[in-house]
Amino acid sequence: MRPTCPGPLLVRLAFVLGNLTATNDRNRKALLPKVPILVETLDAVHVRYLKDDGQRSDEEAPGDILVKLVRLIANTAMHANVGAVLGESPRLVCLLDVLDRATTSTNDEELVLNVLSCITNLSFYATESTSANVITRHRRRLAATLAPFLEDSNDEAVVEAARAFGNLTRFPDVLADMAKEEAIFSLLVSMLDHANRDVVIHVCGVLMNAALDGRMRCRLHETQIQGNIVDARNVLVDLFRRAGLRDLPMSAIVCKVLFNLMLEDTEYASTPPGQLLAATLDELLDAIQDEEQEDEFQSVAKALLRALHR
Repeated sequence: MRPTCPGPLLVRLAFVLGNLTATNDRNRKALLPKVPILVETLDAVHVRYLKDDGQRSDEEAPGDILVKLVRLIANTAMHANVGAVLGESPRLVCLLDVLDRATTSTNDEELVLNVLSCITNLSFYATESTSANVITRHRRRLAATLAPFLEDSNDEAVVEAARAFGNLTRFPDVLADMAKEEAIFSLLVSMLDHANRDVVIHVCGVLMNAALDGRMRCRLHETQIQGNIVDARNVLVDLFRRAGLRDLPMSAIVCKVLFNLMLEDTEYASTPPGQLLAATLDELLDAIQDEEQEDEFQSVAKALLRALHR
């Protein structure tokens, strides 16, 4: 695979390799030595895509090539070693340019979803200690670019944006930017009632990180939604009661969010929602007390219960 490959051949190569790396970690690792070529090819095709006027019919459209190529890179990024190396490729900032262009087109929905998935997978490797990571370096621009996708009509786009925000909110400056936007709090809390379970799970991940910041925590205690002041903890208690033992992964992450939201707070436990939460925790812990497979839920539920009783 080279940037100079004919378009039709490039599409087929990327398609086949994308399938081979979709679920096979060994195949992903096998492409580690080819990361520079993948990035070089992506960068070259992205330039052609930005210049494309849609008039050429004698070769494969750059957008079609990008769909397959970005999917391939997203798949390979799921291997820890490959993902870390990809993340340190500065030229991958071109993904943001592709996303900006693709969102203005009505024909590039698949490309948008693939770019979102790729960015999300790469963001997993972005931390404060990885200063060379392309997502780390462009995290604030990326967060601003992704924010509108939280309200997208396509649930897949919402899930990917929420997943990425779950990683980006590990950075204090991203949280500081969010703290300036009142609307983001209203949106995130209202998304706890989203019909798509995956959306709710990943929004909880965002809130779990956000709640570690004192300013964000206070905002989430009093969020304005449609003219009403809403405490995110109350919304989470309702969600926790609905999930219960039927959805323990959901219940576990909700407990983690609630635990963080109650840091340095000793008053919530005495409120009616706080008392209801404690009673529900007692009830659920009693119901699963002999089931070893539920260790993760029991651990976070007991920690939350101790926080309520302190």
